[in-house]
Amino acid sequence: MRREPKSSSRGKVPEFQTWLNQLQLEDEWRQKELEYTNEIVPTPEKFAHKLYVRGHNAKLTTLVVALCNLTGWSADSISLKLRQNCNVNLHAPQVWDFNHSFMTARDKDDFNNGEIKLMQDMARKAGVYSRMLARGRGAIPMGETVRPVANPFSSRWSSDLNEESIFTKLLDGYSMRERNALMREMSELGLDDFHTGLFALEEGAVARIGQRPAVILRGLIRLWMTEVLASVRSLPARGQLDVDQHSRRGEEYIRKFVGRLEDLFGSLAFAGTPVGGDGLVKILLFGDGCQILMDCMINDRLRVLAHLRHMQILDEVASTPNPHLTRLRVKNLAEDDECPICREEIGELDSFAIRLDTSMFGKVNRMFLYA
Repeated sequence: MRREPKSSSRGKVPEFQTWLNQLQLEDEWRQKELEYTNEIVPTPEKFAHKLYVRGHNAKLTTLVVALCNLTGWSADSISLKLRQNCNVNLHAPQVWDFNHSFMTARDKDDFNNGEIKLMQDMARKAGVYSRMLARGRGAIPMGETVRPVANPFSSRWSSDLNEESIFTKLLDGYSMRERNALMREMSELGLDDFHTGLFALEEGAVARIGQRPAVILRGLIRLWMTEVLASVRSLPARGQLDVDQHSRRGEEYIRKFVGRLEDLFGSLAFAGTPVGGDGLVKILLFGDGCQILMDCMINDRLRVLAHLRHMQILDEVASTPNPHLTRLRVKNLAEDDECPICREEIGELDSFAIRLDTSMFGKVNRMFLYA
C-alpha cells in the first residue's frame, strides 16, 4: 500500500498562531482607538516629557500645568496656592514662564481627556479645589494672559495715618510720610486748578505695577476724579462735599480695576486678611496691593478736596458782611492772643481764625474761633 507523503509544516503558520496574531492586532487597534478617543491616563513622567519645574519632580510639574490651564487663576494666585498647599516657593513670573515653555514644547496642543484626568488627580491629591478644574474645560488658560511682574508690595501694611509707623509703606517711596507731603502739594493747587491726573509720587508708585495695570489705574482715577470735580463745582453755596458718596463711587471703580486685572492676569482667587488686632493687612497677592494702592489715591484726594471745600465755604462766610465777625489769618494775630476756651495757642500760621466781637453779649473781651 502506497503511503502519501506527509506535507511539511515548515514555512506555514499554525492556525492558533494566526488567531493569536489576530488578537494582538485587535488589541493594538483597541489601544489606538482608546488613544484616539483620548481616554488613556498617562503617567506624570510621560505627561511631563522631561520638562520639569526646576528642582521638582513630574508630579509637581503636572500640578503646576494643571493649575495654569484648568483653573483660570492668575500666576500670582497659583504661586500663593503652591506655597500654602505644597510648601513650594515659585514666584508669579516663574509660574508663567514655565507654563509658557511647557506649552510651547507641546506646540500648544490642547490636552486630551486622559491628560485632564491626570491633572485633576494631581490637584485633588494636593488638596486644591476649583470649579473650573473639576469641569476640566472652560477656564481661560494662562497662555492667553499677560506675563505678570514680581509682587512689589510690602508683605504687611497699615492704614494708620501716623507717618512714623513703619508699616505705612505700601511700596518703596510710597508711605504715609510721602503721602502727607503729596496732600500738601494737592492743597496748594486749590479747587480751581485741581486736575484729574496722577502726581509725580503716584507715577513712581504705579511704575512698579507694570505698564498695562498702570494704564488702567490712571484711566480709572481720571474718570472718578472727573466725576468728583464736576460734583464739587456744582455744589450749592456753602454745600459740603459728600465724602461718603464719592468714597462709595471710588469703591465701584476699585472693583472695575480688579475686573480689568483679572482680564489681564486671570482670576484673583484670594485676598489679603488682617493680621491679629493691630490692623495690619497681610498683602498676599499682587491684586491685593493694587486695590490698596488705588484706595489710598482715592482717600488722599477726598481728604484734600473736603478740606479745600471747607476752606472755600469759610471764605464765602467771611466775605458776607457781619458786624460781629472778622476773619483773619492766625499769623496776623498778636503774639499774646490765646484761645479763651482752652487757653492754648491757636492753630498753625497758615490757618484762619474768626474774631468774634463779644461786646454784643455785654462782654469786652475778644474771642477767637479757630477755623
